[in-house]
Amino acid sequence: MKNVINNYKPKTTVLLHGKVLKKFISHLGYTVPESNTGKLGRLIENCNTTFYNIAFPHGNSITSESKIEKYTELKEFLNL
Repeated sequence: MKNVINNYKPKTTVLLHGKVLKKFISHLGYTVPESNTGKLGRLIENCNTTFYNIAFPHGNSITSESKIEKYTELKEFLNL
């Protein structure tokens, strides 16, 4: 996944699923944050991609209000 991101250089990458978040973040050598923390920032050296950790829209115990707040934050970032 890191190589694909470095190759395509997306402006933003959203880590939706907890398993992806845990594996990818730990692979990069960072401490895994709680689900739905929002903007994680730039995590890969020499890569301008900004990462977000947003909970999947349904099927978990995180409140809709909290998820909407994070998706709104992402939308505002993308509209810069």
